[in-house]
Amino acid sequence: MEPTLGWLQPLLNDVTFFVQLVFAIIGLLAIIKPVIQTSPLYNDIVYTIYGSFQSALQACFKMLGIQKLIEMTRPDAYYNDLARLDIDYTWQAMQFDKQDALMCVKPANGAEDTSAVVSGLVNTGNSCFLNSVLQALSSLPTLHAYLTQRSQSAVACIPLPVTRALLKTMRKLSKPLYWRSSFRPAEIVATMPSNRRVINREQQDAHEVFQLLSSAIEAETQKMEQCEIGGLQHVLAETLYPNTVNTKLFPTTSKPLKCPSVIKEITHSDNPLSGLLANRLSCMHCGYTEAIRHFPFNNIQLNLPNAYTTTLHECLQQFTSMEFLKDVTCRKCTLVSTVQAISLDIKQILEKKNLNEQSKNKPEITKHLPKLESIRFEIKTRLSQRRIEEEAEDVELWGKSSDKVPILRATRRLSSKQVMIAKPPTILCLHISRSAFHESGALYKNLCQLSFPEYLNLAPYCTNGTLNTTPNVPISIFSSENDTCKYRLMSVVVHYGNHSYGHFVTYKRRLVSNTCRCDECGAREEKWEGKDQWYRVSDTKVDVCSLDTVLQANPYMLLYEKVEEKSHQHQITVPAKPKQTVDKQQKLLDTPMMYYGATTSDAALEALRISNALLMNDKQSTLNNHSKESPNWMKNPSIAHLMTF
Repeated sequence: MEPTLGWLQPLLNDVTFFVQLVFAIIGLLAIIKPVIQTSPLYNDIVYTIYGSFQSALQACFKMLGIQKLIEMTRPDAYYNDLARLDIDYTWQAMQFDKQDALMCVKPANGAEDTSAVVSGLVNTGNSCFLNSVLQALSSLPTLHAYLTQRSQSAVACIPLPVTRALLKTMRKLSKPLYWRSSFRPAEIVATMPSNRRVINREQQDAHEVFQLLSSAIEAETQKMEQCEIGGLQHVLAETLYPNTVNTKLFPTTSKPLKCPSVIKEITHSDNPLSGLLANRLSCMHCGYTEAIRHFPFNNIQLNLPNAYTTTLHECLQQFTSMEFLKDVTCRKCTLVSTVQAISLDIKQILEKKNLNEQSKNKPEITKHLPKLESIRFEIKTRLSQRRIEEEAEDVELWGKSSDKVPILRATRRLSSKQVMIAKPPTILCLHISRSAFHESGALYKNLCQLSFPEYLNLAPYCTNGTLNTTPNVPISIFSSENDTCKYRLMSVVVHYGNHSYGHFVTYKRRLVSNTCRCDECGAREEKWEGKDQWYRVSDTKVDVCSLDTVLQANPYMLLYEKVEEKSHQHQITVPAKPKQTVDKQQKLLDTPMMYYGATTSDAALEALRISNALLMNDKQSTLNNHSKESPNWMKNPSIAHLMTF
């Protein structure tokens, strides 16, 4: 017995030590795990490992030829069938059925119940980029109101597949639930252009999906505005066949008619994603400034510095700061150089004339002199009258037939260029570009930590009633009196991983509506309101989180919404017909303008007049909505004419 007990004692000691070691490791991991999960590098490491494994697996499939075999044997109809998965009605009906998109969104226990969650989205194979964008858009009250207005106001013969599919998906993602649920975004995939790119199981970019969706919505809006109806049968189609109207059933046989008034009314409602950028290019050599041009945008791309941390305000300052360009052609310098060259030719001709006073070739020498003097006089007249922007008959030559004179392009001039926001959108989308080039030429992800606020004041980066054309002065200088452009953070899209692969996660604000316009509820209007509660959504996983957690994230896309002065609620109504008459509009156009800090030349004034006149149609609806409140800027007609909102 003694040898047996002596053999068991060390074994028991070893087993006891091993069990204690295992429990110690488990306890240590239980303590360290929450700390590691709160680290910003946790998700990067996890998704990098996952992405590396997935890339290695795909590389093996390519080497074995399995991927090509699947692509060769899979018909194109497969992608269309997969896109329409789980849809219980045809795509053709989806285009015209306006009531189908209005699913019920009323919370069961009231809007103040914080125990509710929202639906997640199933990842159908590297589709987190699409899921993250849809979740981010679903927390925008103004976009809900805009899409509902467009869907309900359009007549039956106008197909709006993307608008209605996106609206239905957003309402599904906003409906408060008291159990965890998820669904496939099949409807929006089926209606999106080039849906094969969305469901081909390859990793894509969330910013590209956002642009694809916004472009599709804008294209459908333009079709609504340009629509023409082909007779009384089309007008009656919506009443007779509200849910099953097909344009093929009603061929156009009569002379096209204009759209009903309901379509004309809703066209005055601006796209909440669209804004205008003001672009100014000035010559530092002569001080000439071209007309300030305006360009539409639906998102702003901000570049990150090569640093560890930065702020959103620093990025916006860099975006709107003046930059100096070389080798820019200046129109005024070009005309001045041409006049100098012509004057030199005239001087040489006169010298030859004096030297050959008695020569028989004198008429041949002086035959071009009148034409050169005429062209020089014309160019000098244009310069004196500030008509520099007028195009010549030929871009490279001046004159007619064989008497044309070459225009000397004045290049290598130092010019200043600046971009500012002329018309801020209701929904501000900021794309944080994290792509950077290494010295070797390779692309890598810029991991700079971006700090961003919950409330953003965009006024310092917008134009106001003072527009400057001086090359070394900003277009507009921020004043505390114009501090009326504030935004509230609504959703954040975060990317984990490296530049080639990773995972998208969305942080979004809770959005609720106490009333609902669906068939069951029957309310006449909806009032969406953003709460202080936040969700972290990763495909099907939805968790409640705090605002501090959101502000600590390193964003890839930021979605802000303009804050209304009176209320945060967004009421869905069809805008009334504009009451401002043509005479009042013309009065605004004819009002004298005042430019503070600008050049006093007629050309500068005319450039500003032309550039601001381009915005009058866009300002019309905003002027009408604020006409009753009589704000301070309306009391000064000169400033009212220059407002770019």
